[in-house]
Amino acid sequence: MPFSRNGIDWKQLAATRTEKARKVIAMLAPLGFNSRGWAPAASARVYKAFVRPVMEYGLALYRGSPTFFQQYEAVQRLALRTL
Repeated sequence: MPFSRNGIDWKQLAATRTEKARKVIAMLAPLGFNSRGWAPAASARVYKAFVRPVMEYGLALYRGSPTFFQQYEAVQRLALRTL
C-alpha cells in the first residue's frame, strides 16, 4: 500500500492495483480465460477468485469520489472483452 505524507496515496494504489489486475488477466488468457476457452460461468468464477481480489485490495478504506473508480472499471471492461 503506497503512502505519502498525507496518508495513503490513492492514485498510486489505483495504478498499481489495476496494472497488476491487467497482468493477471493476461496470464489467465492463454489458460482459457478467453472467448474460446472456458465456459462463461467458469470464467466468471475465475474472475471473481483471481482478478477482482487483486483490484479490491485496500478499497475498503477509500471514501472518495466515484471518478476514482474509472481505472477499475476500465480493467473490468477489459476482462469482459477478453471473455
